Amino acid sequence: MKVLSGTEIFKRIEGSIHAEQQVFERWVELTVATVGRFEGPGVLDFGGSQFRSAPKNTISPEVRDPGEEFGWWFLDPGAYWIELNEKIRMSGISLGQVSPSPRLLSCGAYHPLIAIPTSIEEATISLPLIVSERGLDLKQNARISTLMLMA
Repeated sequence: MKVLSGTEIFKRIEGSIHAEQQVFERWVELTVATVGRFEGPGVLDFGGSQFRSAPKNTISPEVRDPGEEFGWWFLDPGAYWIELNEKIRMSGISLGQVSPSPRLLSCGAYHPLIAIPTSIEEATISLPLIVSERGLDLKQNARISTLMLMA
């Protein structure tokens, strides 16, 4: 298996914001598109016949300064869900991994490391985000995850 270069990974992405800021030697940074809150419990059983995703409610970003193009989410401590802007073409990939960026971790927040299923053609990434007791101010399109692919 070979780890793809950031440039090779970027060729497999749709919905990126700015290549010069997102592409690195062996990974691409991914950006936040949507933030929401879990509004109730999910249901998980062994067989899957009773499975139900937790209901979610999207949070609208707020504009701090009328001159700003993008808004902010002011997140209190707790669990949220996020969806990323980028969609990844997975054909020909053996393993895909999304991890929290060091910048996200240094702000006291994290999301789980996930493996992207290689059985799907195009992956849209949606995952939980955990915010520490001090909260997090998160700007639209902030780079919060790193993507590595292996072929």
